[in-house]
Amino acid sequence: MKASLKLFFVGILTASIILSSSSTFAQESNTVAVASDKEKIISKLLNAGFTSQQINDLPESELLTYKDGEIVSADTRYYRISRQREEKSTFHSKNVENNDSVEETSKVIDEGTSKVTELTKEQCLYEVQEYNKKNSQSQYVTNSPTGGTFTTMGIYDSGLDYETDTDGWITMNLLVTHVSGTKYKLSAQWTWLTVPDYTQTDVIGLGHDDGLTKTNDPIYSYFKDDWKNGWQSVSSGTDTNTTPEKSLNDSGGAVVSYKLYSHDSTVNGGYWRENYRGYMSYYVNVNDTSRRYVSVYAKYAHQQTTWAISPSISWPLSIGFSVQSSEKFDFMSPNPYCSVHVNY
Repeated sequence: MKASLKLFFVGILTASIILSSSSTFAQESNTVAVASDKEKIISKLLNAGFTSQQINDLPESELLTYKDGEIVSADTRYYRISRQREEKSTFHSKNVENNDSVEETSKVIDEGTSKVTELTKEQCLYEVQEYNKKNSQSQYVTNSPTGGTFTTMGIYDSGLDYETDTDGWITMNLLVTHVSGTKYKLSAQWTWLTVPDYTQTDVIGLGHDDGLTKTNDPIYSYFKDDWKNGWQSVSSGTDTNTTPEKSLNDSGGAVVSYKLYSHDSTVNGGYWRENYRGYMSYYVNVNDTSRRYVSVYAKYAHQQTTWAISPSISWPLSIGFSVQSSEKFDFMSPNPYCSVHVNY
């Protein structure tokens, strides 16, 4: 009897050890599988034009949505945004004693006209590097799409025509991923390569033609920036905002607007902000089996004004979007665009 009980308890103990080992092995295998999936996804996104930082910014839940899909189209663009500002004199009369008057002169800043220039990747990164050298900005290290400084043996523009009036440099990336069957994932990311001169509310749109229909899945977006505080105890970090100032969508796409916090620490509670960037995505289905190509685009409107304007966005998104007081916004042009072959 004692021998039987002993064998019984030995059997239970052995089974427990086996089950525990199996559970541990399963957990370790799952961890390895997730890590392997992430490596494949990272390689896929890097090849599509995303940078390491842009990939690292994605939460794991969003990153893993690229696991099984095939990236079928991508378009990356680089821009320089400028505004010619000029100091002008204004004259007005002022009454003084004895009913005499004198002419007084005051200085005002005329923000003038703006200009968006598309650049090659090489030209853009060269200009950013030269600008940062002159202005002692560190962002070319933390925010360069190459992960560091960019050097080239090519001969480029000396920079004299843009150094005095440049608002900033920005890059945008549009991605189309075939999930399965008729389902596709559309996504866009944007990164300011330098701290923009104007930081108000910017508007970003992601759209498609009538050959695609949005699914009921939610639209996902965020805006990020990095901050440093050196007034009291030195600290730094990254802020992530997943709640846009405005979020609108219709059958042709989606638009979000985000506030760019001031980078000036003297008016920003002692915080210096830089490295502004963002992302948005949603899913669509091909709604016409006879279609062979569909169009997808991304748009970015940058507000260039000293006084903040809350943009009013107009429809339909399928042919783009417009904003109220459009003269105060610069649209990146030509915008990222993909023509996608569907229904093979």
